[in-house]
Amino acid sequence: MKGQVSVFAILGIIVLFSVGLFFYYQGLAITPDVQQQKLSPVERFVSACMQEALDEAVNLAGQQGGFITVPPSISVDPGRYVSPDGQDIVRVPLWFYRGLRYSPSRESVAHEIEAYTLVRAKECIGDFRAFSDATITPRGEMRMAAALNKEDVTLTLVYPVDVDDGSERTRLERFQASSRVRLGPMLDTANAILESELSTAILENFTLDLMSSNPDVPFTGMLFECGQKEWRLTELRAKVREMLEVNLPRIRIKDTNYPPFIAPEAQYKKLEKLTMKDIAEGRIPEAPDDSYEYLRMFWNMNVQKDADLHVGFTLPRPIDLLATPQENGVLRSQPAQGDSQYLPLLCINIYHFLYNINYPALVTLRDDRSYGGKGFLFRFAMPVTIRDNEPYKLNYGATLFSSPVVDETFCSQRNDIITEIRVLGKRDGVNNLELPGANLTMECYRYQCPLGQTMADEGSYRLRVNLPESCSNPYIIAEKEGYLKAKVQLTNPESLTIPVKQIRELPFEVVVHRYSGSVDQLSTVLEEGMAASVSLSTEGLSQYKLDTASDAPTIKLIDDDVSYQLEITLVQGEEVVGGYRGTWNPQNVGQAGRITFHALKFVPLNDKDAKRKMMQVLAGSSYQKDLAPELG
Repeated sequence: MKGQVSVFAILGIIVLFSVGLFFYYQGLAITPDVQQQKLSPVERFVSACMQEALDEAVNLAGQQGGFITVPPSISVDPGRYVSPDGQDIVRVPLWFYRGLRYSPSRESVAHEIEAYTLVRAKECIGDFRAFSDATITPRGEMRMAAALNKEDVTLTLVYPVDVDDGSERTRLERFQASSRVRLGPMLDTANAILESELSTAILENFTLDLMSSNPDVPFTGMLFECGQKEWRLTELRAKVREMLEVNLPRIRIKDTNYPPFIAPEAQYKKLEKLTMKDIAEGRIPEAPDDSYEYLRMFWNMNVQKDADLHVGFTLPRPIDLLATPQENGVLRSQPAQGDSQYLPLLCINIYHFLYNINYPALVTLRDDRSYGGKGFLFRFAMPVTIRDNEPYKLNYGATLFSSPVVDETFCSQRNDIITEIRVLGKRDGVNNLELPGANLTMECYRYQCPLGQTMADEGSYRLRVNLPESCSNPYIIAEKEGYLKAKVQLTNPESLTIPVKQIRELPFEVVVHRYSGSVDQLSTVLEEGMAASVSLSTEGLSQYKLDTASDAPTIKLIDDDVSYQLEITLVQGEEVVGGYRGTWNPQNVGQAGRITFHALKFVPLNDKDAKRKMMQVLAGSSYQKDLAPELG
């Protein structure tokens, strides 16, 4: 009897449990709209406030590289963000800067969403003034929790309140909102792309690959033609920028939603496996027109497979590009003549240039599944840095480059202190006089702000100006025609004196001394068909001049005690026949009217040994004192 009772009791429990499950799942089957209708007016009001704040936070995170609020250390430095709109309204931070990562994690983004939505929800809810027909009494503090899930971002507000509408009193404790945005998976993909770039420098190598494949961009080479070859830095910078603007958007990322290739993938795989033996034996498969894009621009960046996610790369601003050796923005080859007994008239131009390149790549992720198919964009930026033709990740930033940034916002915000600036230099043969018409510029890190010119002011030549307030102890640069540019740091905010050195431009000539084991003291002028290239350099002033039998060239000297590095190359019939190498410290430049440079001409130069001897003599110092330049 007891056993029968136990069986019936168990069956009753099972039936009750089954009925409970039925009603539970029936409740889950209610659509969100129906569920929203079943909420009380207070719940709907609080959820609406949360929803508005959540949507704002998610969209800010997408526009600003995961940052709801861009940190001040980034937002005040144009070198640490890019502005796709070009107006600095939207600022997308670089996720890597000077050896450190600044990419946000899921946890940090969730915390930012919580902080932002909590403030915005409090402002929206207020003290429930919208409910005049009910008494709503908070019973605790607001606590917000955000979660970045696989398919959405959810927001939960714990906020116990008592609601008394006059007929019933209820306690509400939890409120929820969600955005159908896959922000979490997009963050994971973005961080995987950054990690791949940092570990492989794939963008730097891609940039070098583009440059080296362009015959108009010189790296290292030898040209079998006479005459010096020249390339202008501005033109090279424009060429590289154009190549990047065209090719960066064509990059495809594996395991994402990318534009299809022309041919089946198996056809490109055959090209990947091609060996030199196959080529030699003529076993070369057909190459589709977009083979280069598949082989060199289809990248595996270790992202999770996602058929709804698009990844694109763009160049959001001009690039920094410098090259060495160069002079006044011009790259030149080094001409030489072949000395083979079989090719005595062969002209050769040799060149080897090192590039420093710096630009940000803007990465845009587009998810077609978010917002119910309407899509969502997430953007971040990565630096691409090349130093001396090699990828470089340690110290990205302004330290590699000298190109300044003129920021109108930075420059327009002035302090209340009037700084008096004077520029002193030699004028009319008298030293330390105030100079009019000197252009003054303030430099602070990468920023430069034009200040104006020194001018007549109450019996002095000076500039009285309020400096930009965002920089303490900046450098002030003084520039004036006929004077060497000077830069002095401001230590006294009320006054600054900048000394500048006068520059004199003097005519010069190169005279030649025969050398056949010893220096011939008798000199001759340059003969027809003979040319002398003169390189004269010191800190702040580098020059390259050419003297021929028909020229009347000039060269600049600083009117001060300055040491120069002097290099003269003597060429006749496109063959190097001599020159001069040494250090020169001219005296009394202010009284000079012209310069005479001296160079050795080696005779005879009929074999390799004679040319080798010439180079040894020029590199030595035995002749330098006797043939030092003269001021006259």
